[in-house]
Amino acid sequence: MKERIDYYPFNEKYSRFVEIDSKCTFHSQMDPENFSYLLYLDYRPIPFWQDFGKSCVRLCGDGKYHNSQYFVNSDCGKRYINVSDIEGSVISAEPHHCIIGDRAKLYAFARVRNPGRTLIVAPHPDDAELGAFTFLSSNPANTFVVTLSAGESVKDMDKQYFSGMDSDVSAAIRRKGLLRAWNSATVPLLCGIESDHLYMLGYPDGMLTEMMMKPTTDVRNPAAPDLTPGFFRLYNRDLLAHGEESRWDHLVDELADLMSSLAIQTVVVTNPIVDSHPDHIAAAYAVADAIRKNSFTPENVFMYVNHIRTAKRFNTGPVGCVVGPQVFNAKQVFGTVMNFESRPLDGEILKKKGIAMNAMYDLYRPDGFFATVRHMFKKHQWFDSPRIGLGRYFRRSLKANEPFCVVSGHQFLRLCDEARSADRTAEEK
Repeated sequence: MKERIDYYPFNEKYSRFVEIDSKCTFHSQMDPENFSYLLYLDYRPIPFWQDFGKSCVRLCGDGKYHNSQYFVNSDCGKRYINVSDIEGSVISAEPHHCIIGDRAKLYAFARVRNPGRTLIVAPHPDDAELGAFTFLSSNPANTFVVTLSAGESVKDMDKQYFSGMDSDVSAAIRRKGLLRAWNSATVPLLCGIESDHLYMLGYPDGMLTEMMMKPTTDVRNPAAPDLTPGFFRLYNRDLLAHGEESRWDHLVDELADLMSSLAIQTVVVTNPIVDSHPDHIAAAYAVADAIRKNSFTPENVFMYVNHIRTAKRFNTGPVGCVVGPQVFNAKQVFGTVMNFESRPLDGEILKKKGIAMNAMYDLYRPDGFFATVRHMFKKHQWFDSPRIGLGRYFRRSLKANEPFCVVSGHQFLRLCDEARSADRTAEEK
């Protein structure tokens, strides 16, 4: 069995070792209103030829069931278990179809009680809804969303939204981009976000990294070379300074202007050391460059993950279960430390997130029969696979909480510098 050790350079408020007794319990007075908690321990699944069940740890507080966290069956090693939001002093972590160590380390992280004026940076339409819905729904009056790209790429004409509607790829790209730009301008309204708090920048999908490498060059989509960012900005209530050219320095200027003019205190953006999507990594770097241009720095940066760099599958388990920090094995030890915060999605908020995701046209299309069967066999989840028709993004994102890594604005700059250095080292190798 393959070993994988999850590791984050966390900067906890406090930590201590706990002994898990024969009843799978340990004693600790939890304060879920002010702290998020992680339990770090050894994990080993029972091989599927001995036990066909899905590995999970069932969590209780003072004998009352809280939730369960699920794991993949294909590897073992150190894991973080999210024990936030559990009330009580006797905490139970009962393994099912797996084995956990009897000695663990409990980490406590102070919550950010008042994020203030918040800017969510979404690389594409739907990224904010997938990874940062708790910010959309918790304080809409002080929340703003900027979407960097319309996500307009069409790689296969057979996979247009409406088969056979367009005969050339350029027209299909425009149609898809306009629909997704409309999604980014309307779906957050379901959460109470005002329309003038939403910004679509319209930079070319899948080309943010190339823009970053050529910061003063007008980088276009080769399949639609006459398409400018301004084409996808028609739904913006406020006109933005640029829009004629797809240039990195223009993107950075616009982000810097937004953060400054809106007096942003908290930025929510993709995690550049964990998220594997090139546009998501570049989005974080664009925020870092924009912070450097500003005369002030945001107090907090919350980092979310919608794609995983070191694993193809994450956020396992059924809808509504608990998730911890996303899979991350730090082959390079980053010097920048970070906090962890688990933001709960309770009851009606979870349903509202499901409705918002379903309103995103790129998400609501379900997996087909063969894709679902292939997923079941590839991931060895024969007896615990979601029902056919429920798309993979719904399986991954409709959970009981959203996990974030949290740093200060200054720490975020150092983290991006380290990530860029690691990326350059990997390219040289």
